Amino acid sequence: MTKTNLITGFLGSGKTTSILHLLAHKDPAEKWAVLVNEFGEVGIGRRAAWPTAAHC
Repeated sequence: MTKTNLITGFLGSGKTTSILHLLAHKDPAEKWAVLVNEFGEVGIGRRAAWPTAAHC
């Protein structure tokens, strides 16, 4: 069975910060994937921090 965590919240509630913190402190032997699903014409959640997180 695959462990899955779902992180949700309002704009500005700290989701990206929390995910980046978790990624920085994860066990190197673990393999993680971060899926971002965004609605709207403007990509508000697209930050410079995400390319760094993509190397998890």
